[in-house]
Amino acid sequence: MGCPLKKTSIPCQPFSTCCVIWSEPLQELSMCRKILTITLLGLLSILPAAGASAPPLHQLDPEARKNLFERFKATESESHLERIKILESAEQCIQQAADRHAYRACEQTEGEARKALRQHIKAERLELREELARLRQQ
Repeated sequence: MGCPLKKTSIPCQPFSTCCVIWSEPLQELSMCRKILTITLLGLLSILPAAGASAPPLHQLDPEARKNLFERFKATESESHLERIKILESAEQCIQQAADRHAYRACEQTEGEARKALRQHIKAERLELREELARLRQQ
């Protein structure tokens, strides 16, 4: 049988890339897969399961859950309202733009405002996640 990778009738050389990938026995590749599988299973068995020791959210203190949920709602509401303001401002700017340069300035300003909002909301969400993690550890 020839080399299917090189599409020739000349057999592959032993231990060449083509031989390892396409040869009938694939012994070298099989052994690598076995070693990799055993290694990964070993690592997975010693790592703790994510959140295994943390109680589910419904088992937390009801008052703390309510407070956390209210803060989450406030953050999401703020995000929605700010995005609306950004879009309204961008629309007003675009309508007043007299040329392509002014239009591009509007788009750039809108992009910067959206980026700043994303960073702000991301920080607030991270704070909420950290608070939840603290509650779960108690």
